[in-house]
Amino acid sequence: MIIRFPPRTLLRAIFFLCIICLQLKATSAPKAPLAWTTGTKKILCIRVDFADKPGESISVSKIQELTQEVNTFYAANSGGKIQFTAEVTPVLRMPHPAAYYLNLKYTNEGLITDGHNTALKAGYNLSDYPLEIVFCDKLNSRGIAWA
Repeated sequence: MIIRFPPRTLLRAIFFLCIICLQLKATSAPKAPLAWTTGTKKILCIRVDFADKPGESISVSKIQELTQEVNTFYAANSGGKIQFTAEVTPVLRMPHPAAYYLNLKYTNEGLITDGHNTALKAGYNLSDYPLEIVFCDKLNSRGIAWA
């Protein structure tokens, strides 16, 4: 099933999903450490492109705007106990063309694995970030992609 969203709505949904995942990580442990539910959480926003689809998929300012929206929501609902910051990579080139990922059985897994590896090669230490998002331009006519 494919659900299509306007780009702004989709990006907002992505950030909220990441935050939900963060909460699930925190609540899946028998006793969630306070560190998971309070303080500042760093999100690594990995922007990628492909040799056959070069270019920026999302701007740094758009990511900063979305992060601020998430912060406003969580500040209001946590009593100011949790905040989010986004570190945004420059646009990094994926090792395969976009068509390669469309032919994978699980497109997102390929995007995530190669996105993580591309960020590692660029010098980012993924263990410094409790959350990562891989952003790329649409691989087909369905809209912006994220994994």
